Amino acid sequence: MITEDKMDKRIPVRTCIGCNNEFPKKDLFRFVRKTDEAGMTDSIIIDTSGALHGRGCYLCRNMDCLEKALKKRSFERTFKDPVPERIKEDIREEFKRLTQE
Repeated sequence: MITEDKMDKRIPVRTCIGCNNEFPKKDLFRFVRKTDEAGMTDSIIIDTSGALHGRGCYLCRNMDCLEKALKKRSFERTFKDPVPERIKEDIREEFKRLTQE
């Protein structure tokens, strides 16, 4: 017999690296670090499918949170690697494109 407790599905929760608030995983963007042969950050992409391999972090779908995360160097801290300015600009452009859809 299935009890109500077993029917209650848990909703995965993640913390936004910009505002440090917790949200359901499906409401956040996941960012994944891609590395080059030397192990340095080659790019950071937004994983819209949630299926990409690699180190990831989560961010609200809010431009203010993105700017906070960039200002606080949250991406560098999460990925334990410096993030070049060109990658930060790529993140901003992709984030703007996805939030306007």
